[in-house]
Amino acid sequence: MSNFKPKNYLHNMPIPQSYGNSDILREEFARVRSGKKLNAIDLKRYELATPQSSLSDDHNAWRKSINRAKTLLEYQNNRVINLELLSKYGSKVWSYHANKNSVQKDKTEKDVKNLYQECESVNRKRKAEQDSIKDTLDLQRAKYWEMIHKNRQLRAACDMFKNEIKRFKLNSE
Repeated sequence: MSNFKPKNYLHNMPIPQSYGNSDILREEFARVRSGKKLNAIDLKRYELATPQSSLSDDHNAWRKSINRAKTLLEYQNNRVINLELLSKYGSKVWSYHANKNSVQKDKTEKDVKNLYQECESVNRKRKAEQDSIKDTLDLQRAKYWEMIHKNRQLRAACDMFKNEIKRFKLNSE
């Protein structure tokens, strides 16, 4: 695992230029763009340092150091309590969490199946309606073209009669 090199699946995508109002993101993307390495976790905040030799007689410096020691001790106590709780209840909580996820997964799959069946039902109903109307539409289309054809014939006949009437009028004059 120490030799594992993750695949860079974002190598062909540009780094986003919009960071919103986040200075932290802006600085982090600038660090990545410049190629600087990520600073390791700062462990200095967990160190307990005694006052410097120049402040060895200063009561305030020692008081701050003692308060820092108490704070670090409380952090450690909290970590121990959390680890004890994890060892005592962790497997039960994880089982509960896994069971809850399984129930949610089953419910989601059932919902997806129901929606799929509903869509199929709607599509079948729509197809049946369209198939039933198809014959009527074909009949109406045939009537439409037949009427167009009759109208053209009537118009041609009317034009022919108009021309005949004009010819009779010209011959009668």
